[in-house]
Amino acid sequence: MNKMRRKLLIITTLFYLLATTTLLKAQVEQQAASKVIPFHTTENTPYRNYVNPVTISDLSKVYSQADTNSKVLLTLDLNTKLNLLGEGEDTWETATEKINDSGEKYVSKQYSIINWYKIAIASGEAYILASDIATHSFTNDKNQIVYFIVTEYSTQHNPGGNSFTVYKFNKKKNLFVDTLVSKDIRGDVIQFNNIGWKNVDVLIHAKMINAYCGGGESDAFIVDANNKLSTLINTSSNADDGSADSYCSSVWLPMTRNNKVQLIANGDTDSLFIAFSEKLNVYPFPKEITVPKKELVVYNEKEYKSIYNKKGEPLVNVDGSYKYKKTRDKTIYYRWNGKKLVKLK
Repeated sequence: MNKMRRKLLIITTLFYLLATTTLLKAQVEQQAASKVIPFHTTENTPYRNYVNPVTISDLSKVYSQADTNSKVLLTLDLNTKLNLLGEGEDTWETATEKINDSGEKYVSKQYSIINWYKIAIASGEAYILASDIATHSFTNDKNQIVYFIVTEYSTQHNPGGNSFTVYKFNKKKNLFVDTLVSKDIRGDVIQFNNIGWKNVDVLIHAKMINAYCGGGESDAFIVDANNKLSTLINTSSNADDGSADSYCSSVWLPMTRNNKVQLIANGDTDSLFIAFSEKLNVYPFPKEITVPKKELVVYNEKEYKSIYNKKGEPLVNVDGSYKYKKTRDKTIYYRWNGKKLVKLK
């Protein structure tokens, strides 16, 4: 009889713990659904976004404080929706006693950084390791594929800083099936598009914004085509704040909008990257190009150089602006053939 009671007690306890954990997870996702903060600030400019932030680990611990020694409130499964409230980092110091070549003892200090996200839970706020967070996610319901993007803030995944990682997860097989690291570009703002191109499941557009004098932008365009993640094309712009020297590359992608195919800058049909404007940057279809509109991609490069005097000083106009000359203005037409971009002659 005692064995039966103990067995019943164990079963009841396990059921209670499971029910409590399930309730807490549901409350975490409810907080994510009830309050969405799509943008936060990077480099004093509100041009960084979150898109459906979720956990990217099966055992993501939620702590009461930004400290791994604090109380673990619950453990979240992979792809649990979150409401991110903020971010921060802790620096941990480790001291080790060592002996130098002269036999003298000394203390060697090592420093490690742990990055955190603050999240909303039903009882208030809690903390989760940044390495367990995909700041952007997108689900292709047709193919049962989830795309997780870990931005540069998680140095465990992206130790280089200016990079982000795309993970492709197959829900049917319950496993990750592909990974792509985009180097030298932070994922400040990320946009997902179902573009409807041949053999393309999704287009991921990531923009890095260097918001300082003489800065610029860099864009990465990634496609999941023919069951493989790959970089479609990259663009960038930069300027010298001490002269008129500047460079800019741009791309226009064929997008269907209001049942009409248009060549839209960056494929950005939501005007997400055009500040204070609802206007789209559209490129007219060239009459001499006969490929189907849905397959045409236009790429352009422009470069400007300052005009200098004999002393090597940049010349200026009456209004104080630098005098310059255009040294490059090159347009290249590409065709998406269902497998890759092919340069048109």
